[in-house]
Amino acid sequence: MIRLAAIALILAGVSAPAMAAQEVTYGPAPEWLMPTLEPVAPDRRQGAIAVLARDVQIRLDADGQHMYEATDYLVQTAEGLAIGNLQIVWNPAAGGPTVHAVNIVRDGEVIDVLAQEGFRIFQREGGLEQAFLDGLLTASLQVPGLRVGDRLQFVLTSHVKDPTFGDQPFGLMAMPALPSAGSYRSALSWEEGHAPRWLATPDIAGQVQQNAGGIVLRLDQPGQYSPPDNAPLRFSPARMIEYSAFADWQDVSARIYPLFAHRAVLPEGSELANDAARILRNYASEADRARAALRLVQDQVRYVFVGLDGGNCTPASVADTWARRYGDCKAKTVMLMALLHAMDIPAEAVLVNQSVGASDMVAHFLPSPGQFDHVLVRALVDGRHVWLDGTRHGDLRLSEVPPDGIREFLPLRAEGSGLETLPYHPPAEPLTITLREYDATAGIDQLSRLRMRQIYRGVEAVQMRAGLEALPPDMLDQVLRRLVGGEGAWAELERLDWSFNEEYAALVIEAEGLDDLEWDEADDYSITSFAIPMAGFNPPPRRQRPPQQDRSLPYANDPLRFPCYVTTIRLPAITARQGWTHSADAMNVEIGGVAYWRMADLENGELRTVMSSRTVRHEITAEEAAVANAAIPGFDNSQSWAYLRRNPETRSQRQIAVPGLTRVPAAGEVDWLADPSACRAP
Repeated sequence: MIRLAAIALILAGVSAPAMAAQEVTYGPAPEWLMPTLEPVAPDRRQGAIAVLARDVQIRLDADGQHMYEATDYLVQTAEGLAIGNLQIVWNPAAGGPTVHAVNIVRDGEVIDVLAQEGFRIFQREGGLEQAFLDGLLTASLQVPGLRVGDRLQFVLTSHVKDPTFGDQPFGLMAMPALPSAGSYRSALSWEEGHAPRWLATPDIAGQVQQNAGGIVLRLDQPGQYSPPDNAPLRFSPARMIEYSAFADWQDVSARIYPLFAHRAVLPEGSELANDAARILRNYASEADRARAALRLVQDQVRYVFVGLDGGNCTPASVADTWARRYGDCKAKTVMLMALLHAMDIPAEAVLVNQSVGASDMVAHFLPSPGQFDHVLVRALVDGRHVWLDGTRHGDLRLSEVPPDGIREFLPLRAEGSGLETLPYHPPAEPLTITLREYDATAGIDQLSRLRMRQIYRGVEAVQMRAGLEALPPDMLDQVLRRLVGGEGAWAELERLDWSFNEEYAALVIEAEGLDDLEWDEADDYSITSFAIPMAGFNPPPRRQRPPQQDRSLPYANDPLRFPCYVTTIRLPAITARQGWTHSADAMNVEIGGVAYWRMADLENGELRTVMSSRTVRHEITAEEAAVANAAIPGFDNSQSWAYLRRNPETRSQRQIAVPGLTRVPAAGEVDWLADPSACRAP
């Protein structure tokens, strides 16, 4: 990839060849290259650096993949001098780089930088703080004497030989969305017998030229590309060519299957084998046994991504992972499968893409292992398929629905499997519930006592738990205070705590203190009033795109959206000639694939509201978006208010839009972890 501050070439491999590439080599460019790409004089040269020419050529042959990169930069400002920090990053277990040239061109003179300086190598483990152990090497060169107005030319070729997938190469060539004005070429060529399948995105498909031995795309001054606003992610890729030698998804599944199946075995007589036997003795049901195995993998093996020595795609053995007590999703999946198999519980590894919004995107790409970023376990427990993730510490639920809205997945099987796609299901439970209980009985214009609880579910809860557990006490207090609104949100914050409920995989933050309901002064209609916290909606967003974008495409919704807000207020006592009322009208409406729900009641001096918005359709058509836009002006986005009137109110204060539902639950009378159904319209 190209960065302004550095040029970095990532050579990612999965298994070590006989000779690891520990050094940068220097030499001439390969013979298979096309003629040099000549830069086109740009009609605009804005920014710190202009890319005059960028040439990427990939060659596939019996020796693997070779990627040639040549870039011609023009330094236009002092800030652009940072391009002189050249870096090459590679995996020495997979191959290495050969640098062909580093030149400065000044006033027509070519200065050979490599005649003065070479790349210096140092070990790089830059991802350790994110629990990444990848074994990458970095070579760095600070270009001496670079000046504003100079051209900097950097040319190199990388080689990757992957014994795991070496005879089935895959990859992509992509151009940045905002390229500098200049000449760009992406070329893919192959020796006879090594031709892959290839696919170009629709925006460039007509410009790709093909011959018997390869394809080439040439773009001059391509300008900025903006993905269509608010469209599903499958419409975002552009200026991209992907290639793959895999025949289909069954081919991918069958090729990766043995990497996991052959390692999902408990070492005979090992501590883990004894643990499996203990679980069998102590738990009678398959569900309890599966949870116990999952807890063991989550609790006893910490998460660390391992990309060393071919670990990018190949999981570590159960014995190795248990000995070092750390592993990534691959290692945890293999260990969990081994434990389940020892208990006669069928289980298989499943590849997924965790990116939110990409749940139906994989099928639009060519089949390859590169479309997935995570692996988990699908097991048959008590006759039902459940999903288990050894990396989600504390999440022991045996869910029949994949986590976090995942809809596409690839089971790994000996005979291979096709890509499976599930229909979209709206979130069944709120991902966040904010509960606020006010005791305002001290009187008007007095501070109210507030008890607040925030419930988080899903991957956010798991990640928050890990983060909070790692904080020292003083920082933990600061973070928790921010999560409940900060000091400015409270008149006085007296108690603050958090906990994690493993039964529901939910994180709960609790706070107590004093708060100001901000009582208003009297007017012609009311003695006083105040805005009801967490009881008013923002209007739905308009779905529209600028004229230069395709307005016929569908619009995407957040597939996981489901926040819920519950507010209960015990009001001050009043005289018989006074009356409380409110403006939190009932709502049960769907606009643009999002369901808005609100109910409220005021009874026996207690005001109760429940409000939520929930995605019920993950995307809508352009025609449906127009209907939704037309409904926005009539949407009730007014703040909900409570009023103390001078005369008693005779009308019912209950506002529920569903017949037969007669109770608005108070924040303190429901176990919202076990039963959050009040957050959802019946």
